[in-house]
Amino acid sequence: MPDPYLAIRDIHKAFGTFTALEPIRIDIQKNEFVCLLGPSGCGKTTLLRIIAGLEAPDGGSITVAGRDITSLPPAKRNAGMMFQSYALFPNLTTAQNIAYGLKEKRMSRAQISEKVHEVLAMVDLEHAVDKYPAQLSGGQQQRVALARAVALSPDFLLLDEPLSALDAKVRQKLRKEVRRLHDQLGMTTIMVTHDQEEALTMADKIVVMNNAKVIQTGSPEEVYEQPKTRFVADFIGAVNFMDNGWLQHPEYDKDSELGIRPEHIRISDRPTAYSREAVVTDSEFRGAFYRLSIRLAAHLGGEEPIYVDVPASFAKRLHVHKNLKVYVEFPENQIIGFGTPRSGKLSVPV
Repeated sequence: MPDPYLAIRDIHKAFGTFTALEPIRIDIQKNEFVCLLGPSGCGKTTLLRIIAGLEAPDGGSITVAGRDITSLPPAKRNAGMMFQSYALFPNLTTAQNIAYGLKEKRMSRAQISEKVHEVLAMVDLEHAVDKYPAQLSGGQQQRVALARAVALSPDFLLLDEPLSALDAKVRQKLRKEVRRLHDQLGMTTIMVTHDQEEALTMADKIVVMNNAKVIQTGSPEEVYEQPKTRFVADFIGAVNFMDNGWLQHPEYDKDSELGIRPEHIRISDRPTAYSREAVVTDSEFRGAFYRLSIRLAAHLGGEEPIYVDVPASFAKRLHVHKNLKVYVEFPENQIIGFGTPRSGKLSVPV
């Protein structure tokens, strides 16, 4: 692994008696898209503000390409920042909003004009060059703010929940827009979000945070398929938690807590050598799939409902309804273990 482009070492922060960040260590490679993911109040925005220079840490260091920027003011860090509120000047046109920061760099009028039109073309807003923020939709305002941030050719781009104020359809479109721009410009991007789907679809690396700490770092596939804690498993996607008393995974003790994703449970209307009898207690139509609530037959144990996701076409072929008898299997290689199994090695789903 090469030396990190942006290295965060033991950064911590407290506001009075409130601990906003425990010592944090994160390595970010050049051109990587990193999402800081976690619930409200976990410390992710505080960390982003410290990286931007808008907040001073109580200790630790931040280096970019080996250069210590921990004590530098925001203007000296060459970072682009996009806020949740977009922070556009209401009395300036689209072009003037983008040009504002470029003037601070003492670029010539010709250079500024060329750069403004270049970034507007990137975000497909050339037609809105003379419009004011009030004349733009939320999605267009977001793209203007993004264009303004990248116009400065920053060493790294910081995004603070940039899509949270948009409706679902626009948000999905702009996810791709932000990621495309990141790839096109070869930037290093750090984005704060509490939206798991946003992180899974956009990031190269996800940093899961909770209670002022980093809980797990890894690719979207790693944090989804190999969560290290119950919190990570539950926060990213749906999961059924169960003990090993009746699941009977051979690698784990009877009292071990295990989990399995709803989409990994196999369901059929016919028994197999490894299936268990169950009854459908509820079903929810979710477009491409149904989420079924099932209970194992009483003589096999299992009081809590178990959630199973099945494709909508399969659910229709099965004629799913309440009290339908079904048979379920829990593939061993899809069971997630929390803690240390009998072998002494952590369980890794494959």
